[in-house]
Amino acid sequence: MLEFLFIVISTFVTCHAEFLDAEDTRWVRVCTKWIPCLLLAIMIQNEKKKTKCIPGAPTTIQVGLFFSAIGDVFLVYGMYENYFIAGVCFFGIAQMFYTMSFGWEVCNYVSMMMMVSMNYILQRTVIAEVQDEKIHVMVVGYSVLLTFMGWRAVDAAVAPDASGWERVYSLLGGIIFVISDLMIAVNQFVRPIPNHKLYILSTYFFAQYCLAQWSICKAHRMPKIKTN
Repeated sequence: MLEFLFIVISTFVTCHAEFLDAEDTRWVRVCTKWIPCLLLAIMIQNEKKKTKCIPGAPTTIQVGLFFSAIGDVFLVYGMYENYFIAGVCFFGIAQMFYTMSFGWEVCNYVSMMMMVSMNYILQRTVIAEVQDEKIHVMVVGYSVLLTFMGWRAVDAAVAPDASGWERVYSLLGGIIFVISDLMIAVNQFVRPIPNHKLYILSTYFFAQYCLAQWSICKAHRMPKIKTN
């Protein structure tokens, strides 16, 4: 039921942003855009109760979803500088929690160099176009956090004890999140992307769904809470 509600509401938010966006109707997204993240957090909580796992990656993902939900509300008005900055800051905090959730079970320096190289290309081709110094510094900082999260997601996908679905969700969640945010940067600072809201929001919600499903898979192999 929760998954069905997630699909319905995230689809509504995406379609509203793409086809019904107007200044006087934006309050609809303010009231609904954060709900998919809340539903995912509840899905994780239900699974934690079933598996009785100790606090860890699932809980950290829930905290990240909470900050993402706040960032979602601010980015509804992302065309205004102050709201855009606030939204990016909250998403930066979310990325730190997502990074912590993936942990250090595997530390592959090849994947790290791949993500660092990607960030370097991003810096030279996209972020270099940002003229406002304050926003430039903020976007550079966020790109570092996003790159770090992507690296840990890729490494988590090759953890020795991970299940097949855990690997898939980790890889998809990290990479698609990077792609979604890259589209935001290109559209905001380089050139407009046709139907950008449709592509950005659909990939964003899918990435969040993958991260939540990864944490649910991880919960099944985590140590259990000891009961007397």
